[in-house]
Amino acid sequence: MSTKSDAMDIMGRLQNAVQTLLGVKFFEGLFDREVALFRERYGPQFKGYEELLAQVSYVFTNSNPYLDYPHPTIHKAIDIGGIAVSLDAKKNELPKNIDEILSVRKTNVVISFGSIVKSCYMPDDYKESLLKVFESMPNTTFIWKYELEESPITAHLPNVHLFAWLPQNALLAFE
Repeated sequence: MSTKSDAMDIMGRLQNAVQTLLGVKFFEGLFDREVALFRERYGPQFKGYEELLAQVSYVFTNSNPYLDYPHPTIHKAIDIGGIAVSLDAKKNELPKNIDEILSVRKTNVVISFGSIVKSCYMPDDYKESLLKVFESMPNTTFIWKYELEESPITAHLPNVHLFAWLPQNALLAFE
């Protein structure tokens, strides 16, 4: 859960290392307290996370390897991006304004990095790359989850629409 990209200077690497170490300590403490509570309730035979993970055949993660930074992994870890997405259109009705936007062009693209990663804090060179792509594809509608809806960043692009929040399941179920 780094706030840095994969291109860091020495200070960025140092900050990333400190954040990683603090994060590991924080979550270890949190998990240890949870396991202690379960052991109080169910007895000392209750297994902790590390012991359970050592015994599993596979670990499925809700991550897309094509969009993630390269990282070391083991053969037990299998990335399945979108594992929790419901594609049932009846359960996922689009708001009228988004439905109208999607009907303007034949091709539509949703740009969203989830609820944790904020596009507005993305490095400027990343944003500029996206804007160049949007500009090069005028026949495609882009719906971008960008937390500052009133930002002028896409004012020159009629095919790009900014939203602070998106009904992602409804968009993915849209036909």
